[in-house]
Amino acid sequence: MLHVNCRSVLPKLTEIKNLILRLPVSVLALSETWLADSLEDLVDLSGYQFIHRARQNGQGGGVGLLIQEDISFQIYDLSEHTFAHTSYEGIFVRILHKSGSFLMGVIYRPPGLNLDLFNTEIESLLSAVSRKNKEVVLVGDFNKDLLKIDEHKASNTFYNCLISHHFLPAITRPTRVTPHSSPLIDN
Repeated sequence: MLHVNCRSVLPKLTEIKNLILRLPVSVLALSETWLADSLEDLVDLSGYQFIHRARQNGQGGGVGLLIQEDISFQIYDLSEHTFAHTSYEGIFVRILHKSGSFLMGVIYRPPGLNLDLFNTEIESLLSAVSRKNKEVVLVGDFNKDLLKIDEHKASNTFYNCLISHHFLPAITRPTRVTPHSSPLIDN
């Protein structure tokens, strides 16, 4: 499994094709697809099925999963948990395999949205999916710097929420390096 914050998937399809040729993955999670529902058929990669959730209001955002064609899956309906969320975008699937199944989700939290609301909503989400599923893989662009958990209360709350639900961050180094900053915001 691999997560890529693609920041507009259509112009980067060739790069994504090259990536999965060099590094074949069973599931490639995408955040910031910037793709309208009407254009999702344009994401056609040989050997992969594409499922997508576009941003509901406005442009940008969006999340998707490229899943190898030989992998069985079902879209996992979060509405059965009866909680609405407004601070992130997400899509979840149940991946079926010989020894059972597991849940996989990709989340994108746009920067600038209320961090406390996100923490409340992600706590509800993780409580619901953890209670019903033994194995859950969660990837995404959370736009919360996990390198600042000692100095930023909302990041600390997010980290503690992950840990309390037995989610262990797999990435421990900066994910977005610029000349001015090096945060760990994708995981």
